[in-house]
Amino acid sequence: MRASELAARLAQDAERVAEMLCPGGKRTGAEYRCGSVQGGPGDSLGVHLTGTKAGVWKDFASDGKGGDLIGLWMASHGLTLAQAMQEAADFLGVQEPTFHGHAPKVYRKPEVTHKPVADKVAAYLASRGLADGTIRAFKVRASDDGESILFPYLRGDELRNAKWLKVDRPQGKKIMRMEADCEPMLFGWQTIGPNCREVAICEGEFDAMSLHQLGIPALSVPNGASGAQWVEGEYPHLERFDVLYLCFDTDDAGQKGAKELAERLGRDRCRLVKLPYNDVNECLTKGCSTEDAADWIAAARTMDPPELRSAADFEDALIREFYPPEGERIGFPPPWSSLHGKLTFRPAEVVILNGINGHGKSQVLGHLMLEAMHHGEKVCIASLEMPVTKWLKRLTSQAGAVREPTIPYVKAISKWYGDKLWAFDKTGTADREKMLEVFTYARRRYGVTVFAIDSLAKCGIADDDYGAQKLWVEKLCDFAIEHQVTVFLITHSRKLESEHEKADKMDVKGSGSITDLACTLLNVWRNKKREADPEKYPEEPDAVLTCQKQRYGDWEGTKWLWFDLASYQYRESSKGQPVAYVPFSRPSLVSGVGGSIAHG
Repeated sequence: MRASELAARLAQDAERVAEMLCPGGKRTGAEYRCGSVQGGPGDSLGVHLTGTKAGVWKDFASDGKGGDLIGLWMASHGLTLAQAMQEAADFLGVQEPTFHGHAPKVYRKPEVTHKPVADKVAAYLASRGLADGTIRAFKVRASDDGESILFPYLRGDELRNAKWLKVDRPQGKKIMRMEADCEPMLFGWQTIGPNCREVAICEGEFDAMSLHQLGIPALSVPNGASGAQWVEGEYPHLERFDVLYLCFDTDDAGQKGAKELAERLGRDRCRLVKLPYNDVNECLTKGCSTEDAADWIAAARTMDPPELRSAADFEDALIREFYPPEGERIGFPPPWSSLHGKLTFRPAEVVILNGINGHGKSQVLGHLMLEAMHHGEKVCIASLEMPVTKWLKRLTSQAGAVREPTIPYVKAISKWYGDKLWAFDKTGTADREKMLEVFTYARRRYGVTVFAIDSLAKCGIADDDYGAQKLWVEKLCDFAIEHQVTVFLITHSRKLESEHEKADKMDVKGSGSITDLACTLLNVWRNKKREADPEKYPEEPDAVLTCQKQRYGDWEGTKWLWFDLASYQYRESSKGQPVAYVPFSRPSLVSGVGGSIAHG
């Protein structure tokens, strides 16, 4: 939770907080009055207790110093911003959401030799307009041979990563190298004060140093506009900032990168800075001043999506709808090639996977999630009906296309999951608001793009509470649209006359709004007559997948499927082979149960 959010929570009980932080004062009208930030009798310090200014304070005895209640917490207790935020969070009972992602990665600490900046390196830095004080502040050094610049990536005083830039550029080519297997992180933390609540994030080390020289606290991304691997590790360190000024290059790649980063870090606190030249260092070398930089920051615009736009603004997007660029993929297809081009799972959609109890909905969902990961999506599964290890066991069999993978193969599949798969670790009835809070966290920090909930029955809503069901699906739709993700929700069918009867869109248990609001409705039906006597029904399938609604697609119809018991996969024909999503080259990786072919 950010400093401003904690301050807003504290302001809801401003009088009690003021009395605790500054004891000995008293309430006078709509204000709490005391003698100083430490409290005591007097009236030089006032804290607003009501209205839109609740929690705002000012101490007229100390040159009008003031701020919000987090600032008062810092001043009264002599704490840094991070310390005050932690104490305030403890006071409020606020905890970070519990999220079971992949195991933290272990990074190598760089071992580099270097020397002070001089000669060729000093001349090059001077040519970029950088002053000696700036170079010292960022602890920039030179390589032992004096041919390259060392940009140190520090956490406190500890070197976590390092980037090298060769000064000479043969044929004008920039030669830059980042230390391998080291922590991806932001450059410039050593220059950010402990109580700083606003910071600029820019596209390169020279830009961060230039902004600092122009009076703006700044950090640089490590790998340009398009690389966001660093977000996962830096997310907790950025939480204390109320405002993030995205100061990226003015070219298309820079502006696209800034918008994508805002989605991860939170649109509400991001501001897009407009530069007069392509990047900040060019602004510096062309004579821009600290006053100019202050004006850029003051004019930075919010990144809130506009509520009303001319249809003409969508011209480029409209053309892409008709003629997508070659190689561009939006969403992902199902695992069965005959449905490619007919059925697509797209961002900003909620997909309902419905069926009779025991008809294989969860197994179909697992198969779809593997296909999503195969196509580069990142997946988070909330399997509320099964413990994580139970559904992971089945999913791993599906991934390897074998019932009992050997231990080495299980390890290979687990490694493949890597940063593709996360679990919402809750079995039983879930707190819906907590689930969305964790999903939002997963989207912002880890870049998760596909979420699955199994099932609606475990979301704490009574079967006949149609209003709550409608509200929950509305929230899932809003979440999918706001974060541009795909959400799968498993639902159950009403009791039919027989489980040999196929359900349709009118048979989803609960409110009719469930199917009204969803973008896609799929029904899963298991052919139990054939299962009981396959010789009597040799031409029939094991299961039928029916698409009964697809808001953004033209196809609705049925797909016959054949179930492979050894792999838990659904095949397109009775003679089809299951697919190994994790290729293997050694026979020892799989057991003798089942068989497979590599995906692709």
